[in-house]
Amino acid sequence: MEYAKFRPLLAPLGRDIQESFARLAQQLSDFEAPLKMRITVRDCDKRTTGGLKVSKSGCSVTKGADKSNDIEVVVRAEEWWAICQGSLSPLEAVGKGALRFRGDPDLAVRLLEHLSGHQGLADPCNQEANRC
Repeated sequence: MEYAKFRPLLAPLGRDIQESFARLAQQLSDFEAPLKMRITVRDCDKRTTGGLKVSKSGCSVTKGADKSNDIEVVVRAEEWWAICQGSLSPLEAVGKGALRFRGDPDLAVRLLEHLSGHQGLADPCNQEANRC
Protein backbone atom coordinates (compact mmCIF):
# COMPACT_ATOMS: atom_id res chain seq x y z
CA MET A 1 0.00 0.00 0.00
CA GLU A 2 1.17 3.52 -0.80
CA TYR A 3 1.70 6.11 1.95
CA ALA A 4 -0.89 8.89 2.25
CA LYS A 5 -0.13 12.08 0.31
CA PHE A 6 -1.78 15.50 0.56
CA ARG A 7 -4.41 16.38 -2.00
CA PRO A 8 -2.53 18.95 -4.10
CA LEU A 9 -2.37 22.40 -2.49
CA LEU A 10 -0.41 24.11 -5.26
CA ALA A 11 -0.15 23.87 -9.03
CA PRO A 12 2.95 22.16 -10.39
CA LEU A 13 5.94 24.45 -9.88
CA GLY A 14 3.95 26.60 -7.43
CA ARG A 15 6.42 27.90 -4.83
CA ASP A 16 4.66 30.51 -2.69
CA ILE A 17 5.00 29.53 0.97
CA GLN A 18 2.28 31.87 2.23
CA GLU A 19 -0.10 30.57 -0.45
CA SER A 20 0.71 26.99 0.59
CA PHE A 21 -0.16 27.85 4.22
CA ALA A 22 -3.41 29.53 3.09
CA ARG A 23 -4.42 26.53 0.96
CA LEU A 24 -3.57 24.18 3.81
CA ALA A 25 -5.84 26.27 6.05
CA GLN A 26 -8.64 25.93 3.48
CA GLN A 27 -8.31 22.13 3.46
CA LEU A 28 -8.31 22.08 7.27
CA SER A 29 -11.39 24.29 7.65
CA ASP A 30 -13.57 21.24 8.31
CA PHE A 31 -11.06 19.20 10.35
CA GLU A 32 -12.89 17.53 13.24
CA ALA A 33 -10.57 18.51 16.10
CA PRO A 34 -9.17 21.76 17.47
CA LEU A 35 -5.54 22.08 16.44
CA LYS A 36 -2.60 24.45 16.71
CA MET A 37 0.22 23.66 14.33
CA ARG A 38 3.50 25.31 13.40
CA ILE A 39 5.33 24.61 10.14
CA THR A 40 8.87 25.77 9.45
CA VAL A 41 10.15 25.48 5.89
CA ARG A 42 13.96 25.54 5.58
CA ASP A 43 15.65 26.68 2.38
CA CYS A 44 19.42 26.80 2.94
CA ASP A 45 19.85 29.38 5.70
CA LYS A 46 16.38 30.89 5.29
CA ARG A 47 13.51 29.72 7.49
CA THR A 48 9.85 30.62 6.95
CA THR A 49 7.44 29.78 9.74
CA GLY A 50 3.67 29.76 9.68
CA GLY A 51 1.06 28.68 12.13
CA LEU A 52 -2.36 27.17 11.64
CA LYS A 53 -5.17 27.28 14.14
CA VAL A 54 -8.22 25.07 13.66
CA SER A 55 -11.36 25.77 15.67
CA LYS A 56 -15.10 25.21 15.29
CA SER A 57 -15.28 28.33 13.13
CA GLY A 58 -12.66 27.08 10.64
CA CYS A 59 -8.91 27.35 10.17
CA SER A 60 -6.73 30.43 10.01
CA VAL A 61 -3.08 31.12 9.31
CA THR A 62 -1.32 32.74 12.24
CA LYS A 63 1.98 34.60 12.41
CA GLY A 64 4.65 34.18 15.00
CA ALA A 65 5.54 31.25 17.18
CA ASP A 66 3.02 29.80 19.57
CA LYS A 67 4.61 27.93 22.45
CA SER A 68 1.70 25.51 22.83
CA ASN A 69 1.39 23.80 19.45
CA ASP A 70 -0.21 20.38 19.14
CA ILE A 71 2.01 19.61 16.15
CA GLU A 72 5.28 21.13 14.96
CA VAL A 73 6.87 20.35 11.61
CA VAL A 74 10.27 21.36 10.25
CA VAL A 75 10.77 20.46 6.59
CA ARG A 76 13.26 21.18 3.81
CA ALA A 77 11.84 23.43 1.09
CA GLU A 78 12.16 20.96 -1.80
CA GLU A 79 10.25 18.31 0.12
CA TRP A 80 7.63 20.88 1.23
CA TRP A 81 6.90 21.71 -2.42
CA ALA A 82 6.62 18.01 -3.30
CA ILE A 83 4.29 17.42 -0.33
CA CYS A 84 2.15 20.43 -1.33
CA GLN A 85 1.91 19.18 -4.91
CA GLY A 86 0.82 15.72 -3.74
CA SER A 87 3.85 13.89 -5.10
CA LEU A 88 5.56 13.06 -1.78
CA SER A 89 4.06 11.66 1.40
CA PRO A 90 5.06 13.40 4.63
CA LEU A 91 5.88 9.90 5.93
CA GLU A 92 8.36 9.41 3.09
CA ALA A 93 9.89 12.81 3.88
CA VAL A 94 10.36 11.69 7.51
CA GLY A 95 12.06 8.52 6.26
CA LYS A 96 14.43 10.60 4.10
CA GLY A 97 15.34 12.81 7.05
CA ALA A 98 13.83 15.82 5.28
CA LEU A 99 10.94 16.34 7.71
CA ARG A 100 10.94 16.36 11.49
CA PHE A 101 7.78 16.12 13.52
CA ARG A 102 7.00 16.81 17.17
CA GLY A 103 3.66 16.50 18.87
CA ASP A 104 0.65 14.24 19.23
CA PRO A 105 1.17 11.28 16.84
CA ASP A 106 -2.50 10.22 16.90
CA LEU A 107 -3.60 13.73 15.96
CA ALA A 108 -0.96 13.81 13.21
CA VAL A 109 -2.33 10.55 11.76
CA ARG A 110 -5.87 11.97 11.75
CA LEU A 111 -4.56 15.16 10.15
CA LEU A 112 -2.77 13.24 7.38
CA GLU A 113 -5.87 11.09 6.78
CA HIS A 114 -7.93 14.27 6.40
CA LEU A 115 -5.44 16.02 4.09
CA SER A 116 -5.08 12.91 1.91
CA GLY A 117 -8.82 12.39 1.53
CA HIS A 118 -8.37 9.07 3.38
CA GLN A 119 -6.27 7.70 0.50
CA GLY A 120 -3.13 5.72 1.31
CA LEU A 121 -1.53 4.62 4.55
CA ALA A 122 -1.38 7.43 7.14
CA ASP A 123 -0.32 5.30 10.12
CA PRO A 124 2.70 3.10 9.37
CA CYS A 125 2.18 1.29 12.69
CA ASN A 126 -1.42 0.39 11.94
CA GLN A 127 -1.80 -3.22 13.07
CA GLU A 128 -4.28 -3.99 10.27
CA ALA A 129 -1.64 -3.03 7.71
CA ASN A 130 1.01 -5.19 9.46
CA ARG A 131 3.52 -2.36 9.21
CA CYS A 132 5.01 -2.26 12.73
